[in-house]
Amino acid sequence: MTDWVKLLELLDKSNMYEKVCNFPNYLEDSIKISENANLKVDGNIKEVVACGMGGSAISLELTRSLVLDKILVPFTVVRDYFLPKHVNENSLVFISSYSGNTEETISCLREAISRGSNIVAVSSNGEVESICEKNNLPFIKIPKGLPPRAAFPYLFSSLFFTLIKNDLVIEKEKVLSEFYPTVNLLRNILNSIRLESLDEDNESKRLAKTLLKSVPVIYGYGAMSSVALRFKQQVNENAKSFAIFNSFPELNHNEFEGVRFLNLVDPVLILLRYSQEPERIKKRIEITKKILKRFYSEILELRGTGNTIFQEVFTLVFKLDMASVYLALLRGVDPSPTHNIDELKSELSFHT
Repeated sequence: MTDWVKLLELLDKSNMYEKVCNFPNYLEDSIKISENANLKVDGNIKEVVACGMGGSAISLELTRSLVLDKILVPFTVVRDYFLPKHVNENSLVFISSYSGNTEETISCLREAISRGSNIVAVSSNGEVESICEKNNLPFIKIPKGLPPRAAFPYLFSSLFFTLIKNDLVIEKEKVLSEFYPTVNLLRNILNSIRLESLDEDNESKRLAKTLLKSVPVIYGYGAMSSVALRFKQQVNENAKSFAIFNSFPELNHNEFEGVRFLNLVDPVLILLRYSQEPERIKKRIEITKKILKRFYSEILELRGTGNTIFQEVFTLVFKLDMASVYLALLRGVDPSPTHNIDELKSELSFHT
């Protein structure tokens, strides 16, 4: 039997487990911060361009996927040093950098200023905050001291409420009414995935044990595609493990054929599902599952909890975040440090 308490005490030196447990509290706090922030811009907004990297970017992807059928203008996520050429004074450029010092994102911020774009930024401090103060730009200051991936709720709410407050989302009262109850639901979920919960009753622990000697291949559709990407990144950063991600229906046009000579050790396919899948997608996923049973050692279907897409998405993100921490403990690693990423940043800084 796994001694989870001993593993946690031995390995989790920076309390990543407690940070994941605080996900509902972070979301509640992030809503209050964003509701009280001045996020309104004056321009005639014809597009949204959201810029970020890594843990500061996945919230942008998820926001986009959740409002895609309700947003009134084109919405692009940029993970790069440079803005698209079409960004101009009618663009709303949202800058997301938890540390405030992400060089790619700062480059986009400076470029947006030079083009006269409407800008809203979020960070815990750093150069982003300084630039926004100097240029009198709308800025959301969020609590510092977290790894960017743990600050996900703060980064999500900042962009989400920026769209709401600038009237870029239709039916915004309905959208908000679907979003607000998510906090309480997450608190209820926490009881079932905490360390104290028995392994057989704990969905996150069971998933971690399944993935211990496997390579997870994670697929999703729509908003669950963003959740799949989030889980892939959490497996990478927390568990220091390799993972593969793709989206329906695109994966059926390329990767789907590439499994014919699958060369992975005990590959596990994880399908992230939700209740509002279009019928055509639902049928596609079922056929895909039937065919891929020939190639994968195991196929898991995972779902969130709740009555709305917001609830299903956030509860599943919560369960998967916790699973990535349990996987780290099973692998004998501290989930917090990211040595390769830190070394790269150090080298880049040295060569500046």
